[in-house]
Amino acid sequence: GDGEVTEVKGKNLKSWSVRQVNSERYVDLHLDEGTTELQVVLKLRSPEIVLPQAIELMHLTEGDSVGFDSIVNIQFAPSVDGTMTVVKGFVPLDSSEGNQDDAATCFQSTTGGQITLSLSRDGALPGPVEFIDTTLEGELHPNGKSIRFQLKGMAHVREANAEVLLLSGNAAVSEVPNDANYRLRLAKVNEQLVYKLVFVKKGTFPINLQFVAPPTTTDGGESRLDFTIAASAIVPLTLLGLDDDLDFHPDQEFVVPLRRDDMWIGFLPATGRTMLQWKSMRKAGEGKLFFTTTGLVEARMGAGLLRQDHQIDYQVLQGEVRSFSLQLRGPGEILDVQGSNIVAWKVNGTGEDRVLDVTLSQPITSTSQINVRSQTPLGAF
Repeated sequence: GDGEVTEVKGKNLKSWSVRQVNSERYVDLHLDEGTTELQVVLKLRSPEIVLPQAIELMHLTEGDSVGFDSIVNIQFAPSVDGTMTVVKGFVPLDSSEGNQDDAATCFQSTTGGQITLSLSRDGALPGPVEFIDTTLEGELHPNGKSIRFQLKGMAHVREANAEVLLLSGNAAVSEVPNDANYRLRLAKVNEQLVYKLVFVKKGTFPINLQFVAPPTTTDGGESRLDFTIAASAIVPLTLLGLDDDLDFHPDQEFVVPLRRDDMWIGFLPATGRTMLQWKSMRKAGEGKLFFTTTGLVEARMGAGLLRQDHQIDYQVLQGEVRSFSLQLRGPGEILDVQGSNIVAWKVNGTGEDRVLDVTLSQPITSTSQINVRSQTPLGAF
């Protein structure tokens, strides 16, 4: 995001600086010698804004770290009215987890991503119908041919007989709502059939709509959803019944949910456009695992020590590598294991039966590289 780092404070922090590399920015922290633990406070400030305005929230990302976890709490000043219009790479936290009264403003990420805020002065006149606290939940039918959705929320209606477009695209209402405060109307807009809600009077009314959307198949064999719902801000999306090994299309126009527990969780933009595209990754039982490795070892002799750097390249030809173990020979010790997907490593066993077990954050499906540093004490020459 745009903005600047105005202050960095923390124990064992000697100095700090901001470094620009092409389009990426880094905060470099220079630490006191011997520092093993660090806790710092960074203050970030956006460019000056004039309301109303949409801005992208400046935040930290994972960089090349082995493990990263970030919780973002968003609060608005009393004189500012703000909504999230785009959220990507984040999942919502419950108020109990984030210690916030409003769960919709607390997000968690292990990678970083994008949060866009739409800001205006409090009291600015909204439209005749405004949707708040909107959620969308979907569950795949057992036959895999359709997803049943439930759209919930509250509608603030400021004009009698106000009309709003509720649902359009490749979806159909499965149950017509029975409510005296509004009625559902089928209309044609630009040669396309759409569903509209017509409100009889002013007030605040709960909305509960049931509809079905069938995933279509693209030329590349991927599954795709594409429809639009009514929304005034970002809408939390929950999908149940889908496999846990799906690969979602990461294009800017598409919603990319994240896996959490037994569901996929994401956010629709403020436009309400629900466009997802995914494909199934090969399951372990669908075929054998074929992969190749290439090793490069650099050994350095020194006074009393033999140091070795092992660089191992993996290329997966079929299947996926979820974790791996390397058998160890010789009396040396492992100092460090590094790689883009490595979460943890541990040496198990004793003597010639020692094994280096490595845990990955996500399976290797194409190519990957790990680096292992080891050392062995030497006797007198």
